[in-house]
Amino acid sequence: MSPPDHPDSAALEQAWTSLIARAESRIRLARARSGLVSGAFCAVPLAALAAGSAATGLNSDFSLSLITAAVAAPAAGWLVGHLRPLSPAVIHARIDRQFGLADEALAARELADRTSPAWRAAILRQAVAHTSSADWNIAWPVRWPRRTGFATGSAILAALLALVLLPRSVPVSPDPAAALRAEQHTALAELAKTWEKTADDLKGKEWDAFRETLTELQTKLAEQNLSERELLVALARVESKLAEATAAVAESGISNHAEDLADALAGIEGMEAAAKALKERDLAAAASALDKAAASLASADTKLAFKDGTGAEAAKRLAQLSEKAAKKGDAKLADTAKKLSEAAKTGDKKSAGEGSASLAEQSREAAAKDVARASLASVSRSLSEARLALAEGKKPGESTEPMSLAMQGDKPGRGPGGGQSGKGIGDAAGDHSLGAENALDPASRKESLTGTVNADGESTKRTIKASEAAPALAANATEAEIAEFTRLSREAVEDESLPLEHRRSIHRYFQLIRPSQETPSPVSKTP
Repeated sequence: MSPPDHPDSAALEQAWTSLIARAESRIRLARARSGLVSGAFCAVPLAALAAGSAATGLNSDFSLSLITAAVAAPAAGWLVGHLRPLSPAVIHARIDRQFGLADEALAARELADRTSPAWRAAILRQAVAHTSSADWNIAWPVRWPRRTGFATGSAILAALLALVLLPRSVPVSPDPAAALRAEQHTALAELAKTWEKTADDLKGKEWDAFRETLTELQTKLAEQNLSERELLVALARVESKLAEATAAVAESGISNHAEDLADALAGIEGMEAAAKALKERDLAAAASALDKAAASLASADTKLAFKDGTGAEAAKRLAQLSEKAAKKGDAKLADTAKKLSEAAKTGDKKSAGEGSASLAEQSREAAAKDVARASLASVSRSLSEARLALAEGKKPGESTEPMSLAMQGDKPGRGPGGGQSGKGIGDAAGDHSLGAENALDPASRKESLTGTVNADGESTKRTIKASEAAPALAANATEAEIAEFTRLSREAVEDESLPLEHRRSIHRYFQLIRPSQETPSPVSKTP
């Protein structure tokens, strides 16, 4: 006989449902804590690997991935433990075990599916009364796993170590414009060292001023914060000083009259070696030969000897050379040639020896100027290339010439049959002629498509014929250079924030580098 229904059955069911939910939450909390500790144990080797990878700099992306995995491992363990499926049977069994019930919770679960509400109510009343009177923190404590402290400490230590080392291995992506400016600064600094080394052996106040300007440029480049305009201003000052040095080593004296002087000296006995060296424009050898001739003439007591016997031709040529040198402003050579002309007329060896010594000194000076001009040409060319590279937004040293298949043109073949007649079997003419050659249609011409991007980023396309390819592409390249030149020059010269002296230097700089086909621009007016 079953017990009767109790009037508080609904309240019992509600209390039992609340008890089941409370028990489930404690089971899930215990599982989550266990999963967190397991994740911390997994994070230790991951963080250690990340620290090692960051310290050695092997792969920054790999180190970052390991750090992410080490941080995510404990969180993943917590979530897995908390969200792992939990069956009702496990919950009821744990309630029985934790509160010392004689399988009453499991029995209540079994009776829920049967038509025995009275028996279920009796069991629930007893179970609810027992669990309600118990202290849950004592009967069912939710403790951390035993190795929680060790796992947590190890994970935190490894993670901190990896986080300290990781920033050292992760490269910071630089701003492209800043990176280009840094490359330009470095390239210009290397060029400045080369220019300074080139000018080390050159003497004169102009070269001293040039070297001083190079030192200023290197100091500014070391700061690594110059803008494009400031770089151009610095190059303008260098090129201005270079122009002054150019004027100081311009061809003058013997360099301008070497051939005439060689013809005049060729008729004098003992001057043949000097005349030959001058004819070949070997001024260093000419200076050495003239020194020997001067020493020979100074030690002789006889008069000068000439190939024509009288010396009239040599005197005439030397007199003409003196007049020509005087007209060109070469006073020193004019005086020396006049002195040698008088010596040729009188046969005075002493005077001729003094003239030869003077010519030797002038030849040495001219030879030194030749060396300076060669150095100057190298520096000037390098400066121009650096200026063009900066104007095109490139690093100095990169190629600035446009490449095009149309510019390369057709080249002769180098394979078999390249114009050489055959010498093997069958090289004789036969009875049968080959097919007649078909002449190409004069109207047929090779064409290609080319385009040029100007300073504003606009592209102009046009079809050009092979016969006009090189001029057309050269014109397009010149137009682009002129457009860029005009933009930079206008910005630099019209900038009133610059001192007047700097703007004048920029004006002189752009006057020197102005493209030959450029139309008048705002730079044509001196500030």
